[in-house]
Amino acid sequence: MGVNISIMKKIYTLLTGFALSISMSMAAHLGPQILFTAHLTGAQEVPAVTTAAEGLASLYLNSTRDTLCVRVSWSGLSGAATGIHIHDGAAGSNGGVVINLTTDIQGRQVYGRITGSDLTPTLIASLLSGNTYVNLHTAANMNGEIRGQIMPEMDKGFYSFLTTAEETSPVTGSTATGFAVMKVSQDKKSLWIELIADSLTSFPGGAHIHYGAAGSAGGVIINLTSLIKDNRIAGTVAITPGLADTLMSGMAYLNLHTAMNPSGEIRGQISNLPTLGFDAVLDIDQETEPVIGSTARGVGHFHVYGGFDTLHFLIQYSGLSGAITGVHLHEENVGVSGGVVVNLTPFIDGNVISGTITGSQINEEFINALFSGGIYVNIHTNLNPAGEIRGQLYRYLREGYMVELDDAQEVATVESGGRGIGFVSVDRDQTNIQYALSITDLSGPITGAHIHTGDRGMDGGVAFNLTDAFMKTGKNDMAMGIISLVDAQHKLDLRNNKMYVNVHTDKFPNGEARGQIERNSPCGEAPELPTGIAASLQTPVEFYPNPTSGTLYVQLGEHAEANYQLMDATGRKVAEGIVANGSSIQMNTLSNGIYFLRIELGSETQTLKVQKQ
Repeated sequence: MGVNISIMKKIYTLLTGFALSISMSMAAHLGPQILFTAHLTGAQEVPAVTTAAEGLASLYLNSTRDTLCVRVSWSGLSGAATGIHIHDGAAGSNGGVVINLTTDIQGRQVYGRITGSDLTPTLIASLLSGNTYVNLHTAANMNGEIRGQIMPEMDKGFYSFLTTAEETSPVTGSTATGFAVMKVSQDKKSLWIELIADSLTSFPGGAHIHYGAAGSAGGVIINLTSLIKDNRIAGTVAITPGLADTLMSGMAYLNLHTAMNPSGEIRGQISNLPTLGFDAVLDIDQETEPVIGSTARGVGHFHVYGGFDTLHFLIQYSGLSGAITGVHLHEENVGVSGGVVVNLTPFIDGNVISGTITGSQINEEFINALFSGGIYVNIHTNLNPAGEIRGQLYRYLREGYMVELDDAQEVATVESGGRGIGFVSVDRDQTNIQYALSITDLSGPITGAHIHTGDRGMDGGVAFNLTDAFMKTGKNDMAMGIISLVDAQHKLDLRNNKMYVNVHTDKFPNGEARGQIERNSPCGEAPELPTGIAASLQTPVEFYPNPTSGTLYVQLGEHAEANYQLMDATGRKVAEGIVANGSSIQMNTLSNGIYFLRIELGSETQTLKVQKQ
């Protein structure tokens, strides 16, 4: 028996290592902050205003949700801005002023901060639901010359609960159900889907997305048949922006066909996932202990209400080794086991777990861990009491970065007055960057613009060329676009605030306005601590240098020694032991890459990210 368990663990490690490394990369760059953006144009005014003027707004809500940093930049107005406000109102309708930003105007920019009694739960909920807008007024257009709806930076997510009852043709011999989560790419050209069905009369022979309202039959618009894997649909298919818009309209449904029910055995209308939406794909590979006798899978949808105190969820599973003995939400990152924070066991209903939880369990610590990819769902059975299938919860909100450009950030001395604002957002899988930049008062037209790698105050090489995204026709310019994010080092540099935007002109060929791309609020929120400092311990400890070429030195403050475990990116333990104050941890024999160092000081623990290079 001991030999079999040993072999099982080795096989388990080989099978799960790759999956865990992928999941690890998904969550490592996520944080609890929320980025909102708006593109201001005359066409959004009600009634519309004919103007070539444009503006850009970025609003950054900090992790404690008590400060909203506001940046706005514009050009091309008919005259000086006479007022700028945040209004309450959906797109296409006018609403009252909720925040006056006029006193924060500096030239063609706004540098504002909303906090205290002005930043109400109602305002935050309105921002999350897309029911606020920025309005910029001039003497010629007193009611507003350009306007932009404020929207959270997010990828569009969808879900669908499929039943036999929603079919428009009679269904024979089935009580099956299914659940699907979907995500549309930022450019609206691809659709990712994960669906689990249970109790079908046979594996589906066809699966499609159809056009049509609930209760009516419609034609196929997206064929998913190639993605069928037994009782699952999993993978990505190409779509068009028009099809993406159809999904968002609510006029589409999922239909699974079987031999016994060729017209469709289960069907479900496709709904938009709420702003604070999350999904989880559950399987045996994500468990940290070997799983016996199971090929089970599951898929879940979760969303937090705008007050940040209520969690709704629905999980469908299939193929478990036996009845569920417990289902919980745990707090910990990929590849590590953590304690239970929310008990979902009372909500089991057959092959579905569904319900709503509010109260003390859904607190700030839980919400911040959830936003950061640090919550997972675990389903337990008698055969696998530590967990049979597990899935990390991942959000649809994009990770947001702010950019403030000026001449002072250039390494070479520049006296120009050029300045601007912008944002960068990254999808949860780190496959693409969305960016927008608005720059004013340059000495002349832009001749080049790039994203470089490098710390603040240091020059670095070009990572991405943005030149052709600008108009390059005047002293004020704007650019927007989407960039594929492929290089692993670029991903790491971005998340560590080691990238900057640099804009070049004829007068200043080395750069006239530059801005660091930073993942912390420019309104005064404390920047992220270096990865080598464990600040949450009662007495902080330090490990340096980080990144390291091989030797990691230890400073334990008042502590004499500490236990440590060093894990690679898959969660595999590569070293452990005891370190004393002033000693070191040797990593010379390890491959370059990301490692996780777990420190234990009595009852206190902390996990730190370490880079070996």
